[in-house]
Amino acid sequence: MEGVGVSVPAPAETMDLTLADSIMMALANNDTIKQSEDDMVAAEWKRHAARRQHGPTLGWTSAFQRTTGRYASTNMAQLNAQNIYSNNLTLAMPIYAGGKLSASIKAADLGYNQAQLMVEGTKQTIRYNTAATYYKVLFFVSSIE
Repeated sequence: MEGVGVSVPAPAETMDLTLADSIMMALANNDTIKQSEDDMVAAEWKRHAARRQHGPTLGWTSAFQRTTGRYASTNMAQLNAQNIYSNNLTLAMPIYAGGKLSASIKAADLGYNQAQLMVEGTKQTIRYNTAATYYKVLFFVSSIE
């Protein structure tokens, strides 16, 4: 008869962890903070885009049309053209928009400020939750001993 093998897990490694260390680890490894920071970057780019609405805008469109065979219109036959090219270049400058541009800039600035506050609020929430959990663990460890 063969013996039955029993595997015993190795004891888990323990390490001393201070409150400051645990908060630093929580802040470094939290995905919610990273998402809030990405939202702040997006709000910053929206602010840049809103501020650029005051300046001139340059646009260019190009088109090509080939007319051959039986699908060529009678007007094309009169022009004796089979290929039509067109290019349009436009330059627009907002003169007055009824306060829309300045309001959009102000809204973008407020959105950026809100995103900054959300990042800080998220960090504060993580700090609080980490400290609360740390002290709960200390309480349970002291009650076991």
